[in-house]
Amino acid sequence: MTWSTDKTYAEQAEHALARWYSRHGLAVEFSEGEFAAWDLYVRGSVELKHDRRAVETGNFFIETTAHGKPSGITTSKATAWALVSGRTAFLIGTEKLRVLLDTLAQRSGPDGKQGRLLPVRFLESLPYVARADLSGLLP
Repeated sequence: MTWSTDKTYAEQAEHALARWYSRHGLAVEFSEGEFAAWDLYVRGSVELKHDRRAVETGNFFIETTAHGKPSGITTSKATAWALVSGRTAFLIGTEKLRVLLDTLAQRSGPDGKQGRLLPVRFLESLPYVARADLSGLLP
């Protein structure tokens, strides 16, 4: 391998990782110049939805309204959502999550809330959803 070959592979990996971040709703900027202090700058905001019952029920309850007013995913300004159940987190872009939820029926939830039930198994099957194992990171 030569330096130029290594550089080509590194740039391909850099672009692949940038696409991965972009698919999950995060904005990516590339560094400028030969000896930049960093390669990728990743920007975005993540809303975390922790659903303890999803382990038992097999579904995430994603809130859309509370007491007749838009809330949850409907009003979120985050660029991505992290859906956490047990020791697993799923990362998905907010707009992709909204489109996905539009295909599901509205359900009544606790405390005057409405939302959609998103099956964990379905979420696991989607190629644009990242999965993170939080084992060893949570108490």
